[in-house]
Amino acid sequence: MNQDTAEAFVIHFALKYFPHVFPQEVMDALKAGGKAEQNHPVTTPGILLEWENKISIQSHWKGVIEDYNVDKENAVAQVIKSALLKTRQLKIKYQEKPEPVVFNPFGLVIRSAKFYLVGSFEESQQPYLLGIDKITQIQLLEQQALRPQKDFILDDFSEAFLTHPTSPEIIDTLVVEFPEKAFYYVKSHPIKCEQLHISDPQGTPGYFHLNAYKVKNTLLLHQWLGSFHDDAYIIKPHYIRQQINRSLIDQLTNLYNRKAFERIGSREIDRCYRDSNCYFSILVMDIDHFKNINDRHGHVFGDEVLIKVAECFRDYDAIRYGGEEFVILLPHTHAVEADCAAERIRQSIESLVIKSGAGDPVAVTLSIGIAEFPLHLSNKDRDSLQRKEKFKLNTKTKGSLMDAIIKQADKALYQAKETGRNQSVIIQGEPVL
Repeated sequence: MNQDTAEAFVIHFALKYFPHVFPQEVMDALKAGGKAEQNHPVTTPGILLEWENKISIQSHWKGVIEDYNVDKENAVAQVIKSALLKTRQLKIKYQEKPEPVVFNPFGLVIRSAKFYLVGSFEESQQPYLLGIDKITQIQLLEQQALRPQKDFILDDFSEAFLTHPTSPEIIDTLVVEFPEKAFYYVKSHPIKCEQLHISDPQGTPGYFHLNAYKVKNTLLLHQWLGSFHDDAYIIKPHYIRQQINRSLIDQLTNLYNRKAFERIGSREIDRCYRDSNCYFSILVMDIDHFKNINDRHGHVFGDEVLIKVAECFRDYDAIRYGGEEFVILLPHTHAVEADCAAERIRQSIESLVIKSGAGDPVAVTLSIGIAEFPLHLSNKDRDSLQRKEKFKLNTKTKGSLMDAIIKQADKALYQAKETGRNQSVIIQGEPVL
């Protein structure tokens, strides 16, 4: 092979596979002067195209995490690479720092398709690692950047930082629900722990559970879970769920939101469709006289009440359905059993001691409506659950069924409100046909 052919190979594949590594100045020079981009005889459709059909470059997490997002991060990364090339300072605005700060870049780390900037603030040489997705503003300055200390090694620092355990260091029990499409990947790439169990997918659509015991609680574990986005549904522990399933969590109360409830409800209705012996109960709960609490003591105190009430729901995976209304779905629970759980919750709310800004205790109570699925559905809605061969419930039907059972629980809640509040009521009478 002559030098021109070798040069064409290097330039072509550098431009194609390494734009995230090189500074823009280098990329521009390659594009402007590289023979591979100037109709060199070795370029497509010649030997390069043939060679590309013989080589496959794949990511370890291909199909699980997103590929490099050019539109979102490339502009920031290019400024960082220019600063590193020229040893210049940056002015950045970071999510955790409200005001712009001067930053001395030491290096750029690319790990698991995520970009991290390593460097120091102002006049310090103490290294920090920042995810560039959290950089909201960036500007290349003319001032020369400080260099790291002589013993600084970028790989060693980033490895220690990214694998550093978070608190607590060990997760006793990690339970994650995944959709069936992730099964073979999760099964063939087991996480490190003392004991691991992965169930087979169940249902239509199928879900499976990962149960891991004594897992090291590292940032890399969080990144791995986060790379699945909402497909990794953290059941235990709660503090991991709050970090990974942010889009499914109500930011004020840290309970599930309505988006999460849609998934939970859809899964339970699927189970009832597959097995006529399955059932669940719904609790719809509302804080009594909450508007009066807000009007009298202010919205900040009202938020405090919502947070305190939510803390009484922790054992039940409650959903903040909207405003002062909450919902709990209890799988494999009849209405009478659900009423016992409702009473425990109601009593725990009634016993809360919450003081206003003036130091006065404020009474908080809860009214609860209960309905059982499919027992309290109308005949028409129950007909939707009659399983037909090779037939699956579509999203619209499942949504309609969930709306129907919520409506029944809402009626029971209305009865609780009308007959004195601070009580739980199971929907009475025949469902409306």
